[in-house]
Amino acid sequence: MKLSEAQRRILLHTLLRADTPESQIARDLHIKEHIVRRTVKLFLDNGIFRRRSIFVNPHALGLVPDVVNISLPLLSQKYKQDFVDILCNTDEVGAVVELGGESHIELRTFTRDPEHRRELFENLAERFPHPFHLQTLLSLEEQDYSGTGAPDIPTEGRPILHYKPLQQGTKPFTLEDRDHQILYALANEHYHNRGQLARHLAMPLNTLSYRIQYLEKAGIILGHYYIVDIKAIQDLPVCFRLQSRVLSAQHKQALRAFCRKHPQIAWLSFFFGGQSAEIFTYVSNYTEANVILAEISKHFEGVVDSVTLTPQIQFYKYSTYPMKRLQRSPTPP
Repeated sequence: MKLSEAQRRILLHTLLRADTPESQIARDLHIKEHIVRRTVKLFLDNGIFRRRSIFVNPHALGLVPDVVNISLPLLSQKYKQDFVDILCNTDEVGAVVELGGESHIELRTFTRDPEHRRELFENLAERFPHPFHLQTLLSLEEQDYSGTGAPDIPTEGRPILHYKPLQQGTKPFTLEDRDHQILYALANEHYHNRGQLARHLAMPLNTLSYRIQYLEKAGIILGHYYIVDIKAIQDLPVCFRLQSRVLSAQHKQALRAFCRKHPQIAWLSFFFGGQSAEIFTYVSNYTEANVILAEISKHFEGVVDSVTLTPQIQFYKYSTYPMKRLQRSPTPP
């Protein structure tokens, strides 16, 4: 489906604002409300917006999010699919992504500590009879989902969905069973509004709304967004991996500001160690990707040592909710 300019502006502005009233989006974009409502319905009906989901702060639950690159040497398509199926059915794995070919897989995992991480990959090795290699493992330090906005929208009108580790000595939250039930449904279930979700959960609507508000105020839910079917809008997901000697607080702030202003950048991640960052973007073709690459190189010359572009990304699984059983046990008083 080829989008008009107005439809593309609505898509980019609505993507990270799935819980924002359409009347507010219309005011932000200076577009009539009925056009926004009709366009969002079009995206839902045509599968461009596959479903809603939430940004969860895993640090608030006492979990460490990791990004793991795995290579699968000399595997047939069938064995690769078997491996992907195992990963998709593993609780600790929140995302499974194929990177630029058939032999490289990237995982987003949630672990409690290094020992739990080691056990996770030992169990994977036992369940999958063919060799796979862990190429890199990086723990996410901060994540910023503040890009993907129309250029003419004021900065204060854009969401700043940013998480980073809890301060030392701060205890993670311990949630009730109904909170886990709500988080799982928000991150994985298909629904169009809270009334539909409340019926699915067999929960009073006012209870559902109150608990969501609590989870938002606690910093566990950072925002609501739509998962987009890129193939439906003929765009390509492209990832840029930045390597630097050191990304100081000033460099991080400058990179964050650059990404927030860029209409095609969806999210930005910083990793432990302060030497690398990841930028995820949607482009129509590789020419657009190279234009963004040139912009990054120009704005951060002398700061960034290298930028790696990874095209042809295919998502097999994407869920931001760390399962209940992964939560760290409360610290005894």
